Amino acid sequence: PHSRAPTMPFVATGGDAPPAPFKGQTLLLPAVSFGNVGQMAVDLLVHTQQTRASDDTAFRMVGHFRSPHLLPVAGNDALPLRRRPGTLAVSGEVWQAKGGGVTVLQLRSRHVRGRGRALAAEVVGWAAEAGFAAIVCATGADGMMRRDGQLSGPQLRYVANAAYDAAPVAALGWGALEAPPSAASVHEALMSYGVSAGGGGIGAVPIAAGGAG
Repeated sequence: PHSRAPTMPFVATGGDAPPAPFKGQTLLLPAVSFGNVGQMAVDLLVHTQQTRASDDTAFRMVGHFRSPHLLPVAGNDALPLRRRPGTLAVSGEVWQAKGGGVTVLQLRSRHVRGRGRALAAEVVGWAAEAGFAAIVCATGADGMMRRDGQLSGPQLRYVANAAYDAAPVAALGWGALEAPPSAASVHEALMSYGVSAGGGGIGAVPIAAGGAG
């Protein structure tokens, strides 16, 4: 039997402008989770920056993320400003800021049942091999899990592992996620808010491996 060589999940679009090197950039992706909060936040960021075509912060699509752990999906273009009308949107799209610094992996479908950790490991493995400096994962949490002190005031929270400098995030006015005293790890803290492989998508694994959310 022939053994299959592992393939890189990133496939470039082959356009006139190849992607800039990923080394040293920040990888931003959503977890398909409560209310699709992460996906909508990523789309909003790309769409907003796309209107600034002359700006180095504008995003352009540079490729796709191909994974056996993602459910296949195809639909009408979610961001009509970017390309010709009618261009298909698929399950894994890779966008990059023109000036570099940030690459976005937009996930438009959830993982195959039972493969959440496998997908997260694949993303983290690609990020490490490509040389990304950090992974930022946007996700939603179960509002029913909020503590009394979280019912009012800013609703945005972040979680960072020890390798990530969270000072820039804190400077935005975001608060660190209040972990219960019983939480002994990032996974347990996130799971106390329903953020797990089931409820909060794949958010917990990239954060525990090397990033923030």
